[in-house]
Amino acid sequence: NKDPKNFDSRNILAKIFENNGDFRNAIRLREEIKVFDPVNYVNLYELANDFDKSSNIGARDKLLQRVLKIAPQTSEGQKAKIELSK
Repeated sequence: NKDPKNFDSRNILAKIFENNGDFRNAIRLREEIKVFDPVNYVNLYELANDFDKSSNIGARDKLLQRVLKIAPQTSEGQKAKIELSK
């Protein structure tokens, strides 16, 4: 699909990068998704995990706080709450 906003393609590619330990490229793709869909809490949560695996705890915590704010009742919101309390 040539749509530059194609979430599914970017998300699949980000997962491939994550599975291969290439968090730099996964972060790049998830940041692009965030531009087009800034309240996609699933993407934000996955982006937080990528930052965590890249040892960028400040960026991770900022994203987890955002997930908790916009989607507190979701499973991602609950996981964010737990991770922030560690």
